[in-house]
Amino acid sequence: MTVMWRRLTLGCALCLAAGSLASQAEVHFRIRSDDSQALNADGGWEAALDANAAMTAQKKFRLRFEIEDVAPRSDGFKLQYSKNGTGWKDAEAYPDDDPDNAPSTPEVWVVTSAQYDDGSQTTDLLRGSSAPFVRGWGKETPVTGRIGLRGKHTEVEFTLVVPTFHDGPRQNKTGDTFDFRLVRRDNTAVSGAAANPRITLTVPPGLIGGTYVESPNRIGPFKDGNGNLYAIIEPAETDNVFMVIQSADGGRTWTEQDGANRPDTDDLESVDAVLAGDELHIVHHGGKQVVYHAFRVSTHPANPDTYRLTDELIAGPITYDEQAVALEVLSGGRVRCFYARTAGGRGRIFYKTRDNGWGSEQSLDSQPRVDFYGVAAVRGAADKVHVVYYADDGNIYHRSLSSAGVLSDRESLTADGGVRGSERFPLMPPVYWDEAGEEKIMIGYRKASDGRIYTRIITNDGPPGKESRASDHAVSNDQAQSCQPTANLANDGSTVYLHYADAATEDIFRDVYTPATGWGSDVEEQDGVEADLIRGIVFAHSAGNGGAKVIGYLVDMGSDGYTGTVRYEEYLIPARPAPAIAAGEKPD
Repeated sequence: MTVMWRRLTLGCALCLAAGSLASQAEVHFRIRSDDSQALNADGGWEAALDANAAMTAQKKFRLRFEIEDVAPRSDGFKLQYSKNGTGWKDAEAYPDDDPDNAPSTPEVWVVTSAQYDDGSQTTDLLRGSSAPFVRGWGKETPVTGRIGLRGKHTEVEFTLVVPTFHDGPRQNKTGDTFDFRLVRRDNTAVSGAAANPRITLTVPPGLIGGTYVESPNRIGPFKDGNGNLYAIIEPAETDNVFMVIQSADGGRTWTEQDGANRPDTDDLESVDAVLAGDELHIVHHGGKQVVYHAFRVSTHPANPDTYRLTDELIAGPITYDEQAVALEVLSGGRVRCFYARTAGGRGRIFYKTRDNGWGSEQSLDSQPRVDFYGVAAVRGAADKVHVVYYADDGNIYHRSLSSAGVLSDRESLTADGGVRGSERFPLMPPVYWDEAGEEKIMIGYRKASDGRIYTRIITNDGPPGKESRASDHAVSNDQAQSCQPTANLANDGSTVYLHYADAATEDIFRDVYTPATGWGSDVEEQDGVEADLIRGIVFAHSAGNGGAKVIGYLVDMGSDGYTGTVRYEEYLIPARPAPAIAAGEKPD
């Protein structure tokens, strides 16, 4: 594997200086499994000296090189990689401690270490060379300073991450291989291929990566009639294009669909989507406009898994920076869209209906001396759309809009929605169910006074029912460039599940509502996580994916709105026991 040293004539040394690979250097390497060890600790190794390894996507690991050289010059080194043998590229730094200043999101990241500072000195740790040692560096960038070796050796260590989605947009997948090497500043390889470490990538089940929608209403998962799941994300904060991704294996792996025809409008500031029949209907606030897209899922009889329509303008240009859109699909394919923009110097919420084109703009509320921000909607019975929205005086309002376009009176659900900028979207998408012929709309919101989630139920579009506290803990909000609470309602008929992130720990908790018992006691579902945003639904997997009924949810696990830790997770809904049958009764 290594090239043994020989005494070289001056002529051979000059050949080396000119870039010859023959007997140029002896290189060894060793791979650390994570970033938990001090720079010069002899521990945390994933494999033996000069042994390749498998590595998990989105996980920090470290790569240490030992270099012995005879070149009669001082030189610096540069880290390069080759994905699947397709050619060498310079590795790039990704400032994961300051992603606002990331110029790009490359397919391999050189990142900051929790164990050393860039330029910290290395000691003689690896045992591949017996030549005298010259101190090298721990690096958080892919380029070293100059160092004079000439018959001596040094060690250089890098902290690395291989993501999933990245700029391009492109995707790294399970089985991809990444070879690494050091080159001189003039791109001359330091050693032959035998000394190049290789990482074989493993993407854990459920890891998506990418970047969450900044202000999400319903963005997935959605399940079609073939059992395929769909969701909407960006590939990276630095390449914030619109992507519909699909999982055909129950959420384990995800790939983009119809990337060649994705929408031109980028920057997913707010998105809401509804799967109706064989199409995903999508409203998207991106940049300074609100647009509509329609995507055909796998059950569509013509051109499945492609966009039918993209970038149809609903409203714009919009000078309002608040990120809030909602959408519902009515019978016959009519679509109603709600969005926020300025009018008369105030923040207002408007709506339009699409029926052979978008109709005229209508005002949802023109109450004076307040600005309106967040909005969410759900379709109830008889094509009636229930709209929930927030005013900056702290009120959270409900109105319904009938199929014929008649608005109900405004009614306040609470005046405790908060007045700070970080509380401008204290809502989550409401849910609907039919309970013995009655229309039930449950609306959930975060109250500013204690940070907890509360719910109210509206029956048959009557007055709101009593307020019920749903979360035992204060709930995280103002995360990942969004003012929404990290909370989600998902219903299985009249049984409603709340998932939320605790404000103190960002761990994920769950509670369950039934009409008979109300809300119960919260149960911690995931400990030691950093949940920033969460959206999900109840569905039953296809028989090919196991058939289980679950709450499938899309969650940002600590990327703070940037790139890399979006995951698909599930809660398995336990089977309910059959009701007891009294003596003499017959089952229904």
